[in-house]
Amino acid sequence: MPTIKLTKGMTVRTFTPVPPKFNPLKATPRELSAYGFPARPKDPNLLNRWTTLLSRPISVIQPKFRPLTRAAQKLPKKLVAPALPNIPPPMRTNYIGGATATAAAAAGTVRWIEGTFTVPDVYPPAGGDSDGYPFGAWVGIFGDGSNSSLLAGWDSYVYWTGRDLKRSQYVWWRWEPGDASYLTNFFIDLGDTINFVICLDFGSTVRARLSFNNITTSQATTFIVTAPSGTELTGDTAAWLLNNGVYDFNGPFIARFGEMYIDECNAGTTDSPAILNPTQLIYLTDFSDPAVDVVYANIRASTLLQLRYVGP
Repeated sequence: MPTIKLTKGMTVRTFTPVPPKFNPLKATPRELSAYGFPARPKDPNLLNRWTTLLSRPISVIQPKFRPLTRAAQKLPKKLVAPALPNIPPPMRTNYIGGATATAAAAAGTVRWIEGTFTVPDVYPPAGGDSDGYPFGAWVGIFGDGSNSSLLAGWDSYVYWTGRDLKRSQYVWWRWEPGDASYLTNFFIDLGDTINFVICLDFGSTVRARLSFNNITTSQATTFIVTAPSGTELTGDTAAWLLNNGVYDFNGPFIARFGEMYIDECNAGTTDSPAILNPTQLIYLTDFSDPAVDVVYANIRASTLLQLRYVGP
């Protein structure tokens, strides 16, 4: 596997290119591992998803990276796991919205997470200026007991050029406190359905596999990343979130996106076979006025999260 060195001691290892006519459904475990495909899950529901996704044509690319200069993600303080089946009232923050799940102590730490998004169209808020507005969504693993966090997602940006609205989108990943990187040859567009998976290696807190799959275009990639020097990922929280993209304290904050769904909101831990799904909702509030909600989050099914823009 070729190795790419990044900042703060992080590395990326890519996989051997997939040969023509390779069929992952008929491949051996060794072949799946060699070409970067996920192993066959034992859980029946996850096995059904694995089979469905890999039954489609897939164009696997060798990823290319570039450092991404962006505002640091501000993650919430530790959340207490709610007593199911009662879902607690939504939290409210002015920097993220969406939902999280917190692993019980007996379940160990969060080892993997996935989420499937449909990229929404974005517009400036009512009365917005011409400087442009961001929108970012991601899945991640973090927690107060961990000195690092691992995130994967995408950013959109909408801005005026004369009388025309322009939009751009790109996917990225970040193992904090390391820098963010975006994939220069993995493409998404408005309306695309994209899946992100983060999975720590068995028994490891410093090595993980990231998988990006554009289900609409059939483009996919996967690679192995290592943690920043001196850090480990031992988070107890799985998250499916969007953020307000604050660049400075005068804005911009978040683009108007209407409604977005995150499906296949699943996560797993190191010491339990149970699947985690969203339980703690987080409403995004106005950056300047925490009494004003900008994004509502609703759990529509155990694995389905709805995010709805209610700002200006």
